[in-house]
Amino acid sequence: MVLSGSPQPRPAPGTHARRSRCYDPGPFRSWRNVPAEEPALTDAARGARVAFRVAVIEDDSVVRHDLTRILEDPGYRVIAIADGENGLHAVHEHQPDLLLLSLAAPRVDPLELVRRLRQDHRTAMLPILALTERTSFDHRIQALDAGADDVILKPFHEPELMARVRNALQ
Repeated sequence: MVLSGSPQPRPAPGTHARRSRCYDPGPFRSWRNVPAEEPALTDAARGARVAFRVAVIEDDSVVRHDLTRILEDPGYRVIAIADGENGLHAVHEHQPDLLLLSLAAPRVDPLELVRRLRQDHRTAMLPILALTERTSFDHRIQALDAGADDVILKPFHEPELMARVRNALQ
């Protein structure tokens, strides 16, 4: 409901908006939709907003591009890598807040990569979401036993993926 001015546009499909009371400092008071914000860190020293960093290790370029777009839209900073060996170096170099790892990533066995990250004190607490096309229950259990925090089946639904990302970053 808008009390003054023109109606606010509806949020785009796939985006989440919450209804909030906001005072419009203009000449009239109005109710308006305020886009829901993704979680972010606040740098107390500068008062600046700092986005979470997410590393994506995915061998399929189309899925890697889709994941990058999905994560960047709400403001996450994404580091996208095509294979496990370069992914391991990127994780140590960029120190992301979350890792999305395809269990089909080449050059280093992804389960071994998870084990290495868990054994390293710098990355032992890094949330890891494993992505897999295999529907086998045993395959998912292997990923969890190796140290992954969650397993997401491909093809994934964007709202579910984002919910799991938000949950992992809390």
